[in-house]
Parts: sequence; structure tokens; C-alpha cells
Amino acid sequence: MTAYRGPWKAVVFDFDGTLAKLNIDFAGMRAAVLGLIAQYHIPAEGINTLHILEMIEAAAERLALRSPEEVSPFSHAARELIAGIEIDAARTGPSLRRHGVCSPSWGVVPSGSES
Repeated sequence: MTAYRGPWKAVVFDFDGTLAKLNIDFAGMRAAVLGLIAQYHIPAEGINTLHILEMIEAAAERLALRSPEEVSPFSHAARELIAGIEIDAARTGPSLRRHGVCSPSWGVVPSGSES
């Protein structure tokens, strides 16, 4: 295994909310994902009550039946949308500001991100 040597001096994982208590707007995230689903003209009936990640998966399955070539762009856009909302919550969270984590030299990567 090759170690990645980036500009960072440390990586901190906060799985229990000690450093950051994210106030993610899940209602807003749901609305944004439903908006993306609508942009791709995917019927939301029956999937609009699922959990957000399940909504994306079900929408991608429906899209695959009609336009398989659009599944990858849709899935990528959905992941980017969610990551943007999570990153915004991480950067503006009160706990992060209190601990000085919002400086430009710090990076915030949501779990499950490919970045």
C-alpha cells in the first residue's frame, strides 16, 4: 500500500459528534433531491417517501429503464448535491467554528465521498 502524502498534518475522524454537531437540513436535502429527480423527468410516486439515499437508488433504477445513458450523470449529480449540503453544514456548524476548524487550510469531506 502506498501512503498518500498531502498537505495535511493530521486527519481527524469524529464519529460520535465530539467536535462537530452537524445541523444538516434533511428536509431541504430531500426537497433538493426531489427537484433533481424532477429535472430528469423521473416519476417520484412511490419513491418520495423513501430515505434520501434509497430515493436516489430507486430513481436511478427507473431512469435506467428509460434512458440508461442518463443514470451515471443523474447519480453523480445526486451525490454532488448531497455532498454539497453536508459540506455546507460541516463548514457552518457551530462546533466547528468554536474549534477553529473552518479555516481555509482545513478540508471537510463527508463520509461516503469519493473525494
